[in-house]
Parts: sequence; structure tokens; C-alpha cells
Amino acid sequence: MRTAALAAALLALPSTSGCDGSRPPEIDRIEIKVTGWSAVEIALDRGGKGSFRLSEPFPRGNSGALSVTPDRFQTLRRRLEPYRRQSVPVTEESARRFIEAKCPEGVPSVTDAGGIYIRWIDETSDRHFAADFGCDPERQASRNEQLLGIVNSLPLPTP
Repeated sequence: MRTAALAAALLALPSTSGCDGSRPPEIDRIEIKVTGWSAVEIALDRGGKGSFRLSEPFPRGNSGALSVTPDRFQTLRRRLEPYRRQSVPVTEESARRFIEAKCPEGVPSVTDAGGIYIRWIDETSDRHFAADFGCDPERQASRNEQLLGIVNSLPLPTP
């Protein structure tokens, strides 16, 4: 998951304060990046307008506009809420921790499983979450499948 592109994107993030976690904020924008054998980048605002970038078909990939209803954006926000609660404020330090993260010693890991990065932006906070699908993949299989299912539920073109 720790690709040069993800590292560059994370290090370029601005630093802002976090939220208190009491009530889910009105999220203005959600960004999702999935890495692995192929990659996808998605950005959606709460009005349902956004963009996508797929690394396939190789070599040029595919990119364009993405549109969902505002209700579907809220459904996406709700489905991602458990992960937002685990997120941390976007800072250079938190981005660096994501990039340098390794599986804890003794935990099974694979290096080719990819991962996901999610960012939630609202008026008062900018938070992010990263999950390495290769870190303890059997124990985390349900979480990983759920996250990929959320991404796959979006109206993206097939390569």
C-alpha cells in the first residue's frame, strides 16, 4: 500500500484540526484511494458531484466525472462512519505514520494485497484513515471486504 503516489499525496496534505467525535459532522467531501494490482481514486462532494481515476485499462487508465445523488452520498458517508471514528486529523506527522506503518511484529502479512486511504473534509476538520489489506489479512478479511464493497458500490465504469 505504501506506494510513491500515496506517499506524495499524503505528504502534500494541509494540516487542520480534528473533530470531537460526538455527532458525525456534515461532511463536505470524501476522497478514497484504493491501491493494489490496479488503483482507483474517487472524490465526491456532498452534492454528489465528483471525479474518478482508474489505473486500468493499462497503460493510460480512465478518468472522468462521477455523479451520485445527495442521498447516495449520505449513504456512503454512513457506511464509512465506523472508519471515520477511527480516523485521525490530517497532519504531516499522521501522514508520515501511515506511510511508514508496518504490521506489528508477529502478525501475518503479505506485501501484494493493496490497501485503502479515506479522507473526510468538512468546515472544521480534515481527517483520514488508512488500512493495509496485507496486514493480518485473514483476521481483517471482513473489514477489507466491507471497504472494497463500499468502493465497488459506487457507479464507476468497468475497465
